[in-house]
Amino acid sequence: MVRRLRWARQRTAADAVARGMGFVPLDGMPLERSELASLGFPFGHGTFRNIESGNINGKEVVLFDTEVNHPHGGPTLQTMAAFKFAGSNLPDFTLQPRSMLRDVSSLFGKSVDFGPESAFSRDYSLESPDEATARTCFTREFREYFEGLERYDSKKNWHLQKGGRWMMIYRRDEGFDPVELQTFLQGTTEIVRNLEEAAEGKGPGS
Repeated sequence: MVRRLRWARQRTAADAVARGMGFVPLDGMPLERSELASLGFPFGHGTFRNIESGNINGKEVVLFDTEVNHPHGGPTLQTMAAFKFAGSNLPDFTLQPRSMLRDVSSLFGKSVDFGPESAFSRDYSLESPDEATARTCFTREFREYFEGLERYDSKKNWHLQKGGRWMMIYRRDEGFDPVELQTFLQGTTEIVRNLEEAAEGKGPGS
């Protein structure tokens, strides 16, 4: 009962913040189960809450929460942003901290490494079924920008997964209060914009 009341209060607050951002609450996820599966969705197909949908720069964006179960502890809240792409130069890929103990089986199995001198490759694991395109998109400029995101997240905990039409962005095991949603949206939108510009060749090559 306490848990249901907590979720109900959070949903009311999240809806109010989302409307202020021009988003609308949804009763269900707009992503199909097959699309979640294609992303290697790391938290199973559990319950999604506080689902909010909007449009940023012509791109559909969905913010939502889920609970991540842990074998030796209680569940933790996970806030995620899903961006829908209508045509893109970006290949499917996964990007996650290299130090993380993986509990997600790789869908791709092709590591993209930028050499021993690359701080990006020391800190992050990038995998893609299209290594050549991934190398073209993850330019030196973008890699340096992404490394610089530690000013927002000293843990370097950003995770990106693109599969088909959607890209998921989140910080593992980090949930955000409704008042933090706009900052989270701004950060994830900035990541997508910079990566798309790199893929379109608007920055220097790698």
